[in-house]
Amino acid sequence: MRTIYVDYFPPNGNYLSVIIELWIMFLHNLLFTKNVYLNFLINAVFVFPFTLVGIILSAVFGTKKGLYFNTIVLASKKE
Repeated sequence: MRTIYVDYFPPNGNYLSVIIELWIMFLHNLLFTKNVYLNFLINAVFVFPFTLVGIILSAVFGTKKGLYFNTIVLASKKE
């Protein structure tokens, strides 16, 4: 019989980071193309500023963790 060990980590993220991530995904789906070089330029001009602002604002204002995107579960199989 195989035993699976599961460790649970509390949810990470907060309200502000979730909102910023949604905006970044919206821009990604709206602007990205199949051209790799054009995507690099679009990423540098449009997506990177939102990411940078999100990181800074999350560090300053990120205290409430009721809304989150990521749940981390570490599972390992021991034989």
